[in-house]
Amino acid sequence: MNNKITINHIEKRDIPLLTKIISNFKIDNGKIITDKEIAIINKQLVELFEQTSSITFVAKEKDNIVGYVSGHMINFPLIVGKECYITELLVIKEKRGLGIGNILLKNIENIAREKGCTRLMLDNPKFYESYKRKYYAKNGFEERDNFANFVKQIKN
Repeated sequence: MNNKITINHIEKRDIPLLTKIISNFKIDNGKIITDKEIAIINKQLVELFEQTSSITFVAKEKDNIVGYVSGHMINFPLIVGKECYITELLVIKEKRGLGIGNILLKNIENIAREKGCTRLMLDNPKFYESYKRKYYAKNGFEERDNFANFVKQIKN
């Protein structure tokens, strides 16, 4: 990996650039992003920044964010401990394949271990490039055979 990349905890000043990176990722994946959605992404990042049970690391090259990861520590009585649910790992297209994602994952794993988590969990859409090239399997994650991921859309 390029030694000019640094990994840091998210700072409030990172939020506008991270909002742009997320918006661009969605656009690159065929989504149409409205100004309202951009505002919501920004608001969610501010809330994420303020949560004490969540951790977000950003990978920077100089002052530019080139990737980030977010994890959330969840008390999970069924596993008699805590779980770190990784909701997002994103490296900009131009910087993929350089090991940045691996280092971001390692940082989340280390913090999760320090906070008493007994496992990491994440979802990876099967149509994403990362699923197709078995990125998470190569990083020690196992795809569950005996679990289904269910979602229910709720509207306000």
